[in-house]
Amino acid sequence: VNDVVQTSAVATVLQSNIPVVAERSMYFGAPNGGSADGTVVFGRAIPSLGWAFASGDTRNGRSEFELLFNPNRDSSTIVATFYGEDGRLLRRTFTLPGHSRLNIDVTLSVPELARGQHGIVLQSINGVSFVAEQALYDNYMRNGSATVGTPIG
Repeated sequence: VNDVVQTSAVATVLQSNIPVVAERSMYFGAPNGGSADGTVVFGRAIPSLGWAFASGDTRNGRSEFELLFNPNRDSSTIVATFYGEDGRLLRRTFTLPGHSRLNIDVTLSVPELARGQHGIVLQSINGVSFVAEQALYDNYMRNGSATVGTPIG
């Protein structure tokens, strides 16, 4: 990807006349060093009207991002509901323009969410589907994990 685009925030649509399997892999650390790490998720063939994530994590020393992609021409209006460990529900609305992507830094976008673990549901409220993944990292980007959510709706 680095040979094709000059930005670090990229979403990709692959088309093929035969079945293919695609994944998104991201590496950090020295490529040939002993401490390189990375994350990987499989691509999704079909966007959904909603996505659920059971294990968000904004504890001290952690960074969490919800990564959204809208492959459609029309904008998607997305309500993010955060289910805190303390029983609180917090909601934020995001606009995801057509043919674009959005990174939601949970700590910055929802500062009143108690630091800790939580669940998240992302739901389109205007009927425009999208794709979502979640990335969790330590604050020094030495290690992390990523997952595609469970499609809902």
